[in-house]
Amino acid sequence: MKNKIFKAYIGTYTTEESEGIYSIELNSDSGIISEIKLEVIIENPTYLSLSKDNKYLYSIIKKDNFGGIAIFRNNVSGLNMIDYKVNEGKPPCFIKNIFEDVIVTANYHTFKIEEYFLSNQDKRIEDFHSIPNNLNHNLQSHPHYVDIRDDKFLEVIDLGMDQISIYDVSKDNKLRTIKEVINLKSGCGPRHMVKSKDDKYAYVLTEKTSEIIILKYLKDGKYEVVKYLKTLPDNVKNSFGGAIHISKDGEYIYISHRGYDSIMSFKIDYENENLIFIDNCKLNGSYPRDFSLDPEEKFIIVCNEKSNNIELLENKKGKLKNLNKKIFCSKPVCVKFLNY
Repeated sequence: MKNKIFKAYIGTYTTEESEGIYSIELNSDSGIISEIKLEVIIENPTYLSLSKDNKYLYSIIKKDNFGGIAIFRNNVSGLNMIDYKVNEGKPPCFIKNIFEDVIVTANYHTFKIEEYFLSNQDKRIEDFHSIPNNLNHNLQSHPHYVDIRDDKFLEVIDLGMDQISIYDVSKDNKLRTIKEVINLKSGCGPRHMVKSKDDKYAYVLTEKTSEIIILKYLKDGKYEVVKYLKTLPDNVKNSFGGAIHISKDGEYIYISHRGYDSIMSFKIDYENENLIFIDNCKLNGSYPRDFSLDPEEKFIIVCNEKSNNIELLENKKGKLKNLNKKIFCSKPVCVKFLNY
């Protein structure tokens, strides 16, 4: 990190001026963001995931009336597509490489969780299937997030069912049956989740009620709910939880509010299984769908979907300052820094 120049990719909706995946560079010494650059033309790359070694970028993709994923090699010169696969229906909303050769997506629209198996050598897609799920035909089901625990359990957050489903992962990495179901408060709409550094706790941001749910991990894929924490003043209406992220040291939680249009920060109180409010930074833009801390966690880049810009905040251990720096970007909805 000699130059303190950090690159990030931005996923977008291509419904207006956006043409695909963009990139920016942040100078972590000066707080200056480079001009936004179009990296690849692709329809609706609304969520992105990077391999740990930065060699590959995985993206949601839409082609006509089909949706699926695209795989890119991440070179110094930019992104080069390796392969893609689409299926009939709307595209997924979330993508994650849970293993080096396994990609999993959550599809809010089709109710499906889908697996893509990649070649170890060139990362082309070798196999694909939908995970057996008795909720696949339930119109209330809206999977929105997936994660892996202990390399044995796939965790699926269902925003529509107010549930977290835990699946067993077999030895060949194929997902078979639901092992556990965690029922959450009705109507809360769980959206995304982060975990503590020691994996003993998980924190879920809800979309509909803008709460943070603290979960304590027990064993064998089982959790217990510790508490629900309100994050918005009682008089705030028509605001929805957006994204949740945790600091590298596992000490701070950050969330975005779409409608209230702010980034909030909390200190994790492990001893009392609680979160302590630190700051609420109001944004100049609107509808912060996602955000990301830079690799040194000195800055936060925010994707404001409805105001068509990205915004820069200063971060000092949860104390936030709006630097009033905005860059035009049409319909930004996801930002991922390379791993440094």
